[in-house]
Amino acid sequence: MFKTLLEKELKSILLSPKFAAVFAVCSILIILSIYVGIDEYRTAVDHYDAVNSQLDAQKREETNWGALRENIVRRPDPMEIFVAGINNDIGRQCPIHENIVIKLYGSRYSDQLLFSVFRSMDLMFIVQIVLSLFAILFTYDAVCGEREAGTLKLNFSNSVPRTSYILAKIAGSWLGLVIPLLIPILLGIALVLIYRIPVASEGWWQLFLLIGISILYFSFFVCLGVFLSSVTRTPSASFLYLLVIWICFVLVIPRAGVMAAGQFINVQPAAEIISKLTEKRRQTSEKLNEWYTVNSKKRDAEIEALDPEVREKKGTEIHDQFYKDFMEEDTKYTLEVDNYYTSLIEDWRNRKGELEKLGFMLSRLSPASAYQLAAMNIAGTGLSLKSDYEDQLHDYKAIYSRFCAQKNEESRKKRNTAASNKPEPIDISELPVFEFNKPGLTVIIQSSALDAGILIFFIFISIAGAFISFNRYDVR
Repeated sequence: MFKTLLEKELKSILLSPKFAAVFAVCSILIILSIYVGIDEYRTAVDHYDAVNSQLDAQKREETNWGALRENIVRRPDPMEIFVAGINNDIGRQCPIHENIVIKLYGSRYSDQLLFSVFRSMDLMFIVQIVLSLFAILFTYDAVCGEREAGTLKLNFSNSVPRTSYILAKIAGSWLGLVIPLLIPILLGIALVLIYRIPVASEGWWQLFLLIGISILYFSFFVCLGVFLSSVTRTPSASFLYLLVIWICFVLVIPRAGVMAAGQFINVQPAAEIISKLTEKRRQTSEKLNEWYTVNSKKRDAEIEALDPEVREKKGTEIHDQFYKDFMEEDTKYTLEVDNYYTSLIEDWRNRKGELEKLGFMLSRLSPASAYQLAAMNIAGTGLSLKSDYEDQLHDYKAIYSRFCAQKNEESRKKRNTAASNKPEPIDISELPVFEFNKPGLTVIIQSSALDAGILIFFIFISIAGAFISFNRYDVR
């Protein structure tokens, strides 16, 4: 009986004008979004290569390790094609120097304001907004529409189990939406292969997880539509209630949750952190200058008191020792500033983490918010992208600073012993290379498990509601 009901439901859906319209719109939107994503990714790669080439040319002309300025450019990720997330909002470059705060600068939207007006329409957006609306369009009259047309009473004039009937409604509507989703996505994947986008094996697993979480999301709206259709008596009432619920889930609750969290937890602005750090640097700089002034006078007096016959040799030793002590003092003050900055950032991030945790917890009352958070986590373009990048850049800064200090000392000694003091260009191939370590697949699955569980919970509640309400439904 269930097979017969499912075949009837599928035939009704596949032959309807709604299916043709939904399939056409989904195909155009999904393929177009992936094509635009590929184009934007290739543009980002060209920008990455051009900026790195320019920076390498500048570094090759430098002759002093101490004056070298490193600038890390963020490498584009192929998963940005499918879920842009915060990728275009955060910076693409970060200068590395002991006196510069680690911070990504130059976002795509700040450089190209036109894109900030017309934001990216990626796969996540299409599923979250468009496909959920189509799910409502498919199911708002699944039960009450047949009742109004008189076919529901006719169906149950035979011995049709209500459980099988409502299950066939859900399964038929679900399959009717899976086809418009999967076929365009497969064509989009073909575009990725044709344009030879370098997607790693882990990236394909991320894409499969993204498709899976997307199917879970629109499955909820399919079940919700059948549920509301089996509660109401007319299609117009069902559609109105579903539209109100959709607006609350997609537009109201996610933003209300974040706003409510901001009322409970106060996070100081980033500008205040930079201001405190600048003041700390000013104080340590004054201490270092004071140390230099006092000890340079002692050094000069000590050299002046030497016997003229040993002054040149002994004076060089005294000067070298002074320079060594100065570098140790400078390192001590630099470490003091770094520790102060680390404590400021740690406290700021803890407060910010509490705000995000509370805001996300409240916004997860909406399945749309749970889906969005899961999709961005899976694609690696969520809120953690910026903090992970800056944390790893901070660790790289310590390695880079030690390396440059060591090379600067070696160059100084070489200049003192060399016959010619003519400076030579530095060898940039010796510089430590920064590589961003993305979260592994296990971490991605763990971070998305809660949101997937929330979606499954909403689906279960909707299915249970549909079964319970339809068992009590008056088919007349």
